[in-house]
Amino acid sequence: MNSRDDEQSGDGPGIPLDTVFDLLAVRERRAMLYYLADHGSVPFDELAAAVAGRDADGETHSRVAVAQSHVHLPRCVDAGVVTIDDETEEAAYTGTPSLTAWLDWARGRDSPTYASDVSGTRAVESGGEPR
Repeated sequence: MNSRDDEQSGDGPGIPLDTVFDLLAVRERRAMLYYLADHGSVPFDELAAAVAGRDADGETHSRVAVAQSHVHLPRCVDAGVVTIDDETEEAAYTGTPSLTAWLDWARGRDSPTYASDVSGTRAVESGGEPR
């Protein structure tokens, strides 16, 4: 039985489409994924600082770091799109091509200043829907 909800995201044995949308549903998690996709392996503190924003106060940075370590990173690890190295305290993006396409699509629709501030390196591109 193959319902629309069980369809894969386009990567063959990739992640289910529902999981892709779940991962992209939360703004802070999208920001974390933008940053990881752009920067590769990143220390946890750097990731929290990037997601919190340049002008974040200590309380905001702390809240983002806690949510990152207890909610967002575990969810991404469970989905198989992020790996964690506990020894170096770094996270790395391991997403599939279709997740990366959906992530780029979302980046193009997020607030341009928000998406580019988080990534720090890539321009925000608008475009069609991912394939």
